[in-house]
Amino acid sequence: MTATKPIKVCHMATVHKATDPRLFDKEGKSLAQAGYEVTIIATHPQDEVLDGIQIRALPKPQRRKERFVDNYARLVALVKQVNAQVYHFHDPELIPLGLLLKALGKKVVYDVHEDYEKHMYDKDYIPRWMQGATAKTWWTLEHSASRVFDAVLAADSLIAAKFPADRTRVITNVPPLSFLSGESRTRQADEPMVITYLGTITPLRGTSKAVEALKYVHHDDIRMKLIGPCRAGADEAWFASQEKVDYTPRIPFHEVRPALESAHLGFTMLQPVPANIQITGEGITKIYEYMAVGMPILVPNFPNLGGLIESLGVGRTVDPTDPQSIAAAFDWFYEHPDEAFEMGERGRKVMAERYNWEVQERVLLDTYRRIIGEP
Repeated sequence: MTATKPIKVCHMATVHKATDPRLFDKEGKSLAQAGYEVTIIATHPQDEVLDGIQIRALPKPQRRKERFVDNYARLVALVKQVNAQVYHFHDPELIPLGLLLKALGKKVVYDVHEDYEKHMYDKDYIPRWMQGATAKTWWTLEHSASRVFDAVLAADSLIAAKFPADRTRVITNVPPLSFLSGESRTRQADEPMVITYLGTITPLRGTSKAVEALKYVHHDDIRMKLIGPCRAGADEAWFASQEKVDYTPRIPFHEVRPALESAHLGFTMLQPVPANIQITGEGITKIYEYMAVGMPILVPNFPNLGGLIESLGVGRTVDPTDPQSIAAAFDWFYEHPDEAFEMGERGRKVMAERYNWEVQERVLLDTYRRIIGEP
């Protein structure tokens, strides 16, 4: 009896790295563990096999031309070599390639990490007077293409609602159950309060507003730990020079949980631009990582994101544009350690029950079984 060959799956990205948590640690590993033969084509230092996943490396582009022209051409050549049955792409600029692969009879999955239509209004390189027309044109193209693909995986329910319901599933960026800590931390009376932010630092993510808030806090032993690379004009030297800030550009994934466990409050200060105001929080990995280690959370007072955090009882909301209001919130958590501890415990509990990768993995594998015709 001849053994059935595993189905080949190829993940593709030109913006996201090969080791991106959603792409590699979650979707890639889950598929490999389920018996698929997984290849990832994306930026990486070299070709190699990691945790049973074959990585075909693209060089890190220094300019937009290198990404859109040189790496695109390299990716197409590698796609031909891999010759997979299923192609799963993670960046919207790969839609034309996805359509070509579909025309060649391949199964194609579009993984939508963000609301790209709304992000058109935040692009500095698009003149303001053109942003509305550009966004509308983009959405027309993206929506039309999505009707051709076999599946669309959206990072949150608002994004999913924009795409065809018969082929769209929500897969959120939540950590695995193994990420959960054993217990929440209580800050001792003689211990400084450490506030942390984990993730890419950009002006639109408002991290600088939180740093500015440290000038207005009433308690001298409030400190901040920032972990993540600076992008899109964020000044790494400025963050590194701040007196009460411990700044680290990046750490390996296996060090994330220990780093978070040494803090007492996690935050994100997304600024109120069109791409952020209606965000649900389902796709914000850091929020769930904060909850997984038993930290309370401070988030912007946006209707969906703020509503989620307050309804779960895991944190508080604040005006993300006002450093003095942010400082007052920091002081509240400092002055209410028991309430902060209870918020952290609720976060760990809801992570264990609802917001973990094991739940999302079932959605991913069910989607793949459907598109390849398995029962």
